Amino acid sequence: MRKLFFFLSIVIYSNVFSQQVEWNSSRILLEIQKLNTTGSVLYIAAHPDDENTRMIAYMANEKKVRTGYLSLTRGDGGQNLIGEEQGAYLGVIRTQELLAARKVDGGEQFFTRAVDFGYSKSAEETFTKWDHDSLLSDVVWVIRNFRPDIIITRFPPDERAGHGQHTVSAIIAEEAFDAAADPTKFPEQLKYVSVWQTQRLFWNNSLRWDETLPDKIKNGDKNIVSFDVGGYNTLLGKSYGEIAAESRTNHKSQGFGSTPTRGEQIEYLYLKKGTQCVDIFDGIYTTWERYRQGSEIKTTMDNIIENYNALAPEKSVDDLLKVYDLLEKMPSDKLIEFKKQQLQNILVACLGLWLEPVAEKDMVANGDTLKVFSTMLSRADFPVTIESYSYLDKTVALNKTLISEKNQNDTIQLIVPDYLSSSPYWLNGEYEGLFNVPNQLMVGKAENNPAISFAYTIIIGNKSFSIKRGVVYKETDAVKGEIYKPLIIVPQILVNLERKLSVSTTKSPFHIQFDTKVMKRNVKGEVGSSLNFDRSTGEGDWSFSKLIDSKKEGIVFTVDTTIISTSEKINEDLSIYITYYPDYWIEGNICGYINYSWSSNNIQYDHIPRQIILEPATIKLVKVDTKIPSKKIAYIEGAGDKVDESLQQLGLNITTIKPEQITAEGLKKYEVIIIGVRAYNTSKVLADNQQLIMDYVKNGGLVITQYSTNWDIYKEDIGPYKFKIGRGRVTDENSPVEFLLPDHPVLNYPNKITQEDFKGWIQERGIYFATDLGPEYKAPLAFTDPNEEPQNGSLIIADYGEGAFIYTGIAFFRELPAGVPGAYRLFVNMIEYKK
Repeated sequence: MRKLFFFLSIVIYSNVFSQQVEWNSSRILLEIQKLNTTGSVLYIAAHPDDENTRMIAYMANEKKVRTGYLSLTRGDGGQNLIGEEQGAYLGVIRTQELLAARKVDGGEQFFTRAVDFGYSKSAEETFTKWDHDSLLSDVVWVIRNFRPDIIITRFPPDERAGHGQHTVSAIIAEEAFDAAADPTKFPEQLKYVSVWQTQRLFWNNSLRWDETLPDKIKNGDKNIVSFDVGGYNTLLGKSYGEIAAESRTNHKSQGFGSTPTRGEQIEYLYLKKGTQCVDIFDGIYTTWERYRQGSEIKTTMDNIIENYNALAPEKSVDDLLKVYDLLEKMPSDKLIEFKKQQLQNILVACLGLWLEPVAEKDMVANGDTLKVFSTMLSRADFPVTIESYSYLDKTVALNKTLISEKNQNDTIQLIVPDYLSSSPYWLNGEYEGLFNVPNQLMVGKAENNPAISFAYTIIIGNKSFSIKRGVVYKETDAVKGEIYKPLIIVPQILVNLERKLSVSTTKSPFHIQFDTKVMKRNVKGEVGSSLNFDRSTGEGDWSFSKLIDSKKEGIVFTVDTTIISTSEKINEDLSIYITYYPDYWIEGNICGYINYSWSSNNIQYDHIPRQIILEPATIKLVKVDTKIPSKKIAYIEGAGDKVDESLQQLGLNITTIKPEQITAEGLKKYEVIIIGVRAYNTSKVLADNQQLIMDYVKNGGLVITQYSTNWDIYKEDIGPYKFKIGRGRVTDENSPVEFLLPDHPVLNYPNKITQEDFKGWIQERGIYFATDLGPEYKAPLAFTDPNEEPQNGSLIIADYGEGAFIYTGIAFFRELPAGVPGAYRLFVNMIEYKK
């Protein structure tokens, strides 16, 4: 079986230097001012949305120092307010949300390989999931590459951080401060980077942790530095509070839309390592005086800033080229190389230079031909010559001088190599605790480089520059206008598994349905499946096979079948395989075909670029020993989950409705109402109809309400009797389960719930448990995290009128899509509960 190899450029810097530069005159001046500084700050925390966007905006645009955010994780373990994606898929969304945030606040984005496994109650627990030395190595690597003068941590290195992963981010940052400067630590990195001593490390303290901070400053505590980050940037036309809110609002999957702040905003930094100071950069050269040869650069840059013409930025180009000459004469290091790239972007903006390779389609298969339309344009009266451009392993010589406002257009036809892929690099391979990133030079990088790039060699004045631009696709929407999409590269035949889980009772067959789409003309092959395929031996039982023979691109072949498993196993894996016959294949030659097993998963939202994930095409078959309720059930949509879909697969009669469809008459059609995850956080309409829902219960209905958070909730009283939604949770998915009411119907009918039903759970037992229960509620279960008291609010039940109400914080939204049989059995019992 052939493997797909993911080709990536091996640089840690973000893709900011391969993106189109579209700055107005005031932004160009700001970037020139940034070029005139040499300081740097690295902010470190655990997750997307942990970062202090106001601090990042202030450092990047007021102090004008290079500013980065290192998030240990990509947020894979969080909840999703905008869709159904969980786990690695959610991590891909949150990665792009962070990159969108950095485009707003001016920072750069980095990651370690750590996988977010959900809420953790201690650093000790976190280190059981994350290998300490591997994580430390990643942070040291980023520090040695980024070379910050200052490190700022979001959290304290103790339990005050409120989350084990938060605590670890601070612990590791403090250790990395020293380790990055120690040549005996991770010496294998030193063939790529040199050791680096950061000057100071601060904790970004705040009044929520210490209300006495202002008093401590007044009393002369020299370990605390405070300053106002609420200022107004005249070049950007916004305060840093406004920029921060705009940046933070990009975290849409977490529901972090933010209100801008204006006016004074005091931040507090507590010195953890390094010398005491009044200003955090005291004693640190943040201008070109950092370099012995830097005085001439500083003088030239000061002159450029003083004489900058906002109406004619191109008049600064000659002096900027002088600065580039001076940079080239200096001994090269990572900062100098970064500044040269920064200067190149400024030159492009001053000239209004537009270099853009656009693909004829947004998705192309390996081995297919692709037309690319290259546009080259200068909008300033300054000599610019396109010497050549290159892509893949080809170079096209031009030697054409661009005439102001005249497009130079070329059309290129290329063949997409087999080794290219658009799937996120960190998901290439199996992982646990840490993503599998075997190439050291990829560690820390936020995302893939563009699938295909053009490198334009241009002459500005008498200097040669290589400017990279990723190939994109663009289209015009009648409402949204012009829309850009990254070019996506996929295999020649795509498997689309809409459902990666098939659930059945022990006596029923499994229903299997999926599509295969031909992505290239003249494709021959077949699609088949194997039960319990062993990747090491290539052995397994074939279940079905379907031929694929298409002259046209875009043809979809649907597989719709049933499979009867005779195995005694509860869980089995059905692997889907594509056998592809390439152009050179000769019928009968068994060595000429290619096998692969990849399914594609598209993630598409308006606020982020479209993403595609390739992963093994496997359907999990799960047998559940349960009776199937015959009740008619309505599922009211919440923030996005797959609970309704999972229960439908089992054979339950479920109709999914929106909160806006709720009516008294409509609810009468159903015997059970299930309310989706975080529905009371996302729907005011649902909250406004609460009395109607309680009347439904009173008149004999059963309502099962899944968790909502206790903040940003439209209605607090969501049951017939008093209880509160707390912050209690049990994060150990293997934690002990106690049956407090062993004879309660929900533990006995139709399924006898035992300890076996709580084996094989993932990530956690539950979150946002009920607390302060009224006497009318029964709590049949208790979960217990290590070293804690039992919590009994995961499942509460109360009879009301002729019906019943259930609230549950049990993580059914994770367990059901993961195919945990015991979770299905317990949920069926809840549905069958009667007063």
